[in-house]
Amino acid sequence: MKKRNILSNKTMIWVLVIFFVVIIMSTGGSLLYFQNSLKVKQQNQVEYKLYEKHYAFIADDSSDTIWEGVYKSAKEEAEENNIYLELSGKNLAVNYTKSQLLDIAIDSNVDGVILEGDESNGLRDIISEAEEKGIPVITVLSDCTNSGRKSFVGVNSYSMGQVYGEQVLKTTEGGNILVLMNTNSDNTIQNIIYAGIRDTLKGDERNEDYHLNALAINNKSTFGTEEAVRDIFINEEETPDIIICLDEVSTTSAYQAVVDYNKVGVVNIMGCYTSDTILNAIDREVINSTISIDYKELGEYCIDALQEYSNTGHVSEYMSADINLITKENVGEYLNYDEETAE
Repeated sequence: MKKRNILSNKTMIWVLVIFFVVIIMSTGGSLLYFQNSLKVKQQNQVEYKLYEKHYAFIADDSSDTIWEGVYKSAKEEAEENNIYLELSGKNLAVNYTKSQLLDIAIDSNVDGVILEGDESNGLRDIISEAEEKGIPVITVLSDCTNSGRKSFVGVNSYSMGQVYGEQVLKTTEGGNILVLMNTNSDNTIQNIIYAGIRDTLKGDERNEDYHLNALAINNKSTFGTEEAVRDIFINEEETPDIIICLDEVSTTSAYQAVVDYNKVGVVNIMGCYTSDTILNAIDREVINSTISIDYKELGEYCIDALQEYSNTGHVSEYMSADINLITKENVGEYLNYDEETAE
């Protein structure tokens, strides 16, 4: 009887030992599974960053080379100041106008707006609405005067005209100069550029040998610009000696027309802004020169203007970025710069 009791006790002990071993193994396995699951969740977890302010960036065509450069620079400057700069209209199913995007920004109660301005009454009214709601608006490259915007960030238009004029004097002893103006851009700025060209030519002793004219074309579509530029070359007797373009679209269209009509070396093109096409055309001496605007400064100045107004309640009404003339002599520096940037 005693022997049977001893065996029973031993069996119970082994049963308990096995039970506890199973419990320990199960618990250990569960803990290990939980830790692994937690690690996976942590790895998959989206990291969020809290920003102090939210600004909106609004342009007619934010995919344009010009605006891509300005936005990139402004975004970098904003990040350094712990500000989120939203590219309004990006990845939306509907193409909204600048006025509509500005309305959306106001309804979203952003802390500030960087805007490609124009002189339309509709945009002027919405900017005034933003001002009433305490949202500062900075216009860039194109202004919207008498609108309540806090500052305009651009370039010295008269100086830009003088640079064109000086390049004309270096290029030719006289002839017909045609300035292509964009009917969709700020007329005031273009008129000031034109005045800078005119005054520079008038100040030269050969001024009577130069004949300056302007042509307004609708640059709303690339196709329309190409047609307008090609019309210039149809009548060979009236083809100008120099064409001065005040935007990237007309510069590229003029370059293509000069090639198509076999006028390389006969018609000199002086363009505006930089792109791979324009820079390579200068390198091949198809385009005489182009004026480059410092996009980096423009973007930085936009953020600086909003920050200054936010901190002090005041900001300069006008901030000017640098401009540079690019010719065959120095285009290599810009081509190298673009290649390094791309890398």
